[in-house]
Amino acid sequence: PFRFLLDGISAWKGLVNGDTAFFNAIVKAHLCVIQSWILCSRTSSRNRKKIDTLQGVHNKSIVYKHFIKGIKTFNEIMKDE
Repeated sequence: PFRFLLDGISAWKGLVNGDTAFFNAIVKAHLCVIQSWILCSRTSSRNRKKIDTLQGVHNKSIVYKHFIKGIKTFNEIMKDE
């Protein structure tokens, strides 16, 4: 929000100074960002999957297995699954 505010102040300053192209560029950029937020929120909520259902996800601590248990290779870590 702070960046949008600073951009808006800069755009209005440019408009007051007669630089309409600068003002239009900032307005277009803000509209594109807002549009991408809306589209991203719509698609990501529909396509979101639970982490447990994904193939290849290891639900336990790899760091613990490597440093505490001394397991050195990924294949050995995955044998417990």
